[in-house]
Amino acid sequence: MARRLPVAGFTLIELAVVVLIVSILAASALPSFEATLQSNRVVARNNELLASLSLARSEAIKTNLGAGICASTDGATCGNDWNAGWIVWGEQGVDDNSPQAAEILRVTGPQPRLSMVSVGGIDQINFTPRGLADPTDIAIGATADFTLQPAPSCTAGAPFRRDLAISHTGQLRSIKGSCP
Repeated sequence: MARRLPVAGFTLIELAVVVLIVSILAASALPSFEATLQSNRVVARNNELLASLSLARSEAIKTNLGAGICASTDGATCGNDWNAGWIVWGEQGVDDNSPQAAEILRVTGPQPRLSMVSVGGIDQINFTPRGLADPTDIAIGATADFTLQPAPSCTAGAPFRRDLAISHTGQLRSIKGSCP
């Protein structure tokens, strides 16, 4: 008589229980993971803007000609929607202080899950060869302020908001805040 060997494996009921436990754990971890993603998006965009502003300022000083940054929807001309992205440009010795008469140094595209607003409605910041912000863009003693937060909604009290201030002297300050 032939002996039957025991069969190794899982029953359908055991497999269903494991799948149920894994799905419960995943469902409980998903909200905290979404919060981490929102926070990382805001921090990354804040750092992109800081780097772009620093690039424009250092290019203005390095070339002794001036440079700037402006909101741009197409990566070639200035616009007024910072959510669509921005360009950094450096002057090429032409008296026209605009990206159309300059070399585009960096193009940054949109980030659809973020809201970036210029508080004062500024859509362009020019830097002089001394690294100062042009007084027509940022008045002496004033700042240009930007607000970044997750979009379309930011949970009230969540620490995902960043406020960025650029002074007339070209100094940058980023402040962590909470969503309204």
